Amino acid sequence: MHIKILKRNQIIISVIALMLITVGYINFSSSISKTKEIKETNASEINEAEMAEIGDARLVNSDNTAEEVISEEAKATDESTEETVSSSISEANNYFASSRMQRDNMYSEILESYEKQLANETISAEQKNNSTNQINNINNKKNSIMIAENLIRNLGFEDVVVFMNDNSVSVVVKTETLQDADVAQIQNIICRELNVGAELVHISVR
Repeated sequence: MHIKILKRNQIIISVIALMLITVGYINFSSSISKTKEIKETNASEINEAEMAEIGDARLVNSDNTAEEVISEEAKATDESTEETVSSSISEANNYFASSRMQRDNMYSEILESYEKQLANETISAEQKNNSTNQINNINNKKNSIMIAENLIRNLGFEDVVVFMNDNSVSVVVKTETLQDADVAQIQNIICRELNVGAELVHISVR
């Protein structure tokens, strides 16, 4: 009787042990499967995240490239515009400077010619007197032109050049436009300083 009870207990223990082993194996397999699924899910999410980052990176790089191209084109346009403006300003400055120089050189050559006549002992007194008068007239004209140009600049204009001959006076002013009041003031200065009529004064801009 005692032996039967012992065998029964051994059988029960064996069954319980087998059940525990089976349950443990099932849990272990399930754990491995879940771990694998988690790893695959994480790997998939990581790959998607990496692809998204790569896509974003490509998009950003593409945008940056476009912005750089636009920036370079805008820079080139600005530089071209600045060069054009600088060229125009330089050309205008050269016009006024070179025009004054040519005018003054012309007067210098005429004065030199009359001075040579005065130095010539073979010419008559009348010729010497005429040469003297011409020298005085040219010097007075040069002084009057210089005064007139300074007065016109004092009106607020950056530069001006005046050309005078026997029939007219040409005034070129460095500005975009002239108002009627400006024209009247310039005309008054020229008429007063050069002693000419208003109908002989011609004013232009450059």
